[in-house]
Amino acid sequence: MNEAKPWKVYVSCPLSDGDQMKNVRYAIMLGDLLMRMGYQVYVPHLTIFWHFLIPHTHAEWLAYDEPWQRDCEVLVRAGGDSKGCAQEESLAERINQPIVWGLPELVQKFPPPIGEEAGMEMLNTSFEKMDAIGIVA
Repeated sequence: MNEAKPWKVYVSCPLSDGDQMKNVRYAIMLGDLLMRMGYQVYVPHLTIFWHFLIPHTHAEWLAYDEPWQRDCEVLVRAGGDSKGCAQEESLAERINQPIVWGLPELVQKFPPPIGEEAGMEMLNTSFEKMDAIGIVA
C-alpha cells in the first residue's frame, strides 16, 4: 500500500436531472468505492437528506459545496451532464483544479493509496456489481 497522502476528490455527478434518488445512490456508491481505495472524498449529494428536512435553493447548495470543492485537489466527473455539474466544472477551471472524466482516468492520473493496479481491479469488480443491480449511469 502506498503511504502517500491520499488525494482529496470532489465527486461531480448529476443530482436533480432524472431520478434524484438513483443519482444520489450512484454518487454515494462512487464515493464509497473511492474511499475504500484510500481517497479522501466529498460527495455533495449527501446534502439531499438535509434538504428533505430543511430545503434550500439550488444556488444555496452550490454555495455551500464551493468551499469543499476548493479544498479538493481534483474533481471527478461521472454519470452525465447537468446544470450543477457544469457549474462545478466552471469553478474547477477558474481555480485550476484538475477535472478527470470517470474513475479510470482518476485512478491513472491520481493513483490511490492502494496503488493503480489494485485500484483498477477494484474499479472493474465494483462496476460489474453496480451494473448487475442497475445503477451504473
